[in-house]
Amino acid sequence: MLQSTVGAQSRAQLVLVNEGDSASAASAFLSSVGVHQPSLLDSDLAVGRAYGAIGLPITVFVRSDGSIDARQIGQLDERVLVAELSKLGGQ
Repeated sequence: MLQSTVGAQSRAQLVLVNEGDSASAASAFLSSVGVHQPSLLDSDLAVGRAYGAIGLPITVFVRSDGSIDARQIGQLDERVLVAELSKLGGQ
């Protein structure tokens, strides 16, 4: 869902961040669920701290200026994803 919905938004970018797993374990998991995109390895949890990740999974919507627009903690549904991307598209 993330790849197809974000892919439809020409200005949006999807960045996957892996916390707590090895790069190979994260890659294997993503492949097993049909996601074929690289992920960044956040081995020291710096990215998570910077974006206020207090639980996993978390989706952070970042404005083009780098500031945080919204956070979705827990499973993300398509309705929320589309609404947040639309909001960001109008900035």
